[in-house]
Amino acid sequence: MQTITLHADKNTIDKLLEFISANKLNIKIDKQDKIKNELLKDIDDYKNGKLKVSPLGNNWKYLNANN
Repeated sequence: MQTITLHADKNTIDKLLEFISANKLNIKIDKQDKIKNELLKDIDDYKNGKLKVSPLGNNWKYLNANN
């Protein structure tokens, strides 16, 4: 799987999403709000000592599996 990040105005993104939906393309789309919320949760968990990050930032490990 590859990840593509698009920087475009909302109208262009909406048209692209309509095209993908209309053509039933096999593309997973993560909404910006969902990604933002997940990132904010990770930042909060890190600040509260629930998340440990490796020095290079490539390994995220929750210290408590119940989170």
